[in-house]
Amino acid sequence: MSNSVFCMLSCFNLKEDENIDEFRVCLDLFSLKLIKDELLESTTPITKRFHHPVMDTDKSNFEYFFIMKFKNEDQMERSVKYIFEESEPDLTFIKMFVKRSNNITSSAGKIFNIF
Repeated sequence: MSNSVFCMLSCFNLKEDENIDEFRVCLDLFSLKLIKDELLESTTPITKRFHHPVMDTDKSNFEYFFIMKFKNEDQMERSVKYIFEESEPDLTFIKMFVKRSNNITSSAGKIFNIF
C-alpha cells in the first residue's frame, strides 16, 4: 500500500460573463470520464479561494480552485498526455476551461501520508 498520492492544484478566474455552475458541471463530467478510464482517482469540488494576508505566499488573485488526485505519478502523466493529445473529439472540460477562464495556473506534487 502506497503512503503517497500525486495531486494537481488548479487555480483560475472565470471571465466576467461566465457561470460557475456550468463550469462545475463540465468539470464533474470530465472527471467522471477520466476516472472511468483510470486516469484519475478523484477531483475536489470547485471552491472559492480564501485570500489570507499572511498564509498566501503568492501575489495572485485567483478566485477559484480545485484539486485532482492521482494514485501515482504514472497515472498523472497518462492523464496529462490524454488531455494534451486531445484523443477524444469532445473534451468538453478542456475546451470550456480555456474558453471561459482567465489566469489559469496548475501545479502538481507528491503528498506523503504521514498519519
